[in-house]
Amino acid sequence: MVSDYLTANFPKIVDVNFTSNMESNLDKIADGTKDYKETLSDFNTTLTDQIQIANKAKLPKALYTDVDCPKCSAKMVKKISKHGLAFGQKW
Repeated sequence: MVSDYLTANFPKIVDVNFTSNMESNLDKIADGTKDYKETLSDFNTTLTDQIQIANKAKLPKALYTDVDCPKCSAKMVKKISKHGLAFGQKW
């Protein structure tokens, strides 16, 4: 469920090439051959762009349920919290 959402809404960040390049950049930062500010700035730009796109996207089908809210009768969605999976209203 989480993997589906991240893949759909953050394709650049969950991409294997992105991860590989980030690992390489982090190694260079650790070696002192790359500036961390540039790497973090590039990542922040990518992340901010992806968040803006994700905020406009619909929820993945895996999050929708056929369970009606007992208070308003709207369909509930699956939510993930620090306590695990729960049902709630759409964000």
